[in-house]
Amino acid sequence: MWLQISFFRNLEPVTRFLASLQIHPHVFSGLSLFCGFLSFLFLFNNHVLFVSFGVLHLFFDIFDGKVARYKRQTSVLGYYIDHGGDRFIAFLWMSKFVAFFASYLWWVLVLVIVNSLLYHLFRLEYAFFIRSLLLFFFSFTLFYFGFVFASTLVFLGLLFQIGFLVYNAFFR
Repeated sequence: MWLQISFFRNLEPVTRFLASLQIHPHVFSGLSLFCGFLSFLFLFNNHVLFVSFGVLHLFFDIFDGKVARYKRQTSVLGYYIDHGGDRFIAFLWMSKFVAFFASYLWWVLVLVIVNSLLYHLFRLEYAFFIRSLLLFFFSFTLFYFGFVFASTLVFLGLLFQIGFLVYNAFFR
């Protein structure tokens, strides 16, 4: 936790600079989605471009929320664009893996969709964000390991969310 806080504290000068450009935070969200989609297109075709656009996707994703909070322009729409976009890009990467290597694992994609819907519809806790892990493993061409690891987190996240729903429905 202290490492994460220290890392984000060191990003304050970059956040101030980006906020001074007078660009709305939704533009950063749009750039994040655009770069994430381009990384999806280059996955398994051009590894350097996949990693480059994936890193740009993460960069813009980090700073859309930071700039919005800095400029006090947060919104519910921004929250859904940010988190929904993250999950959409992860879904695209996983679906391309399934299409290229393991079509028999289509059911994992169904779990990803159900997991994302539960998280967004009920604003639940315990959601695991798998996109950064996928980018890390896919960047080192550890495609199967990344897919299995991300699938495990999706399954655990689904169990946690169902447990959270049951707890809130019957024990609160």
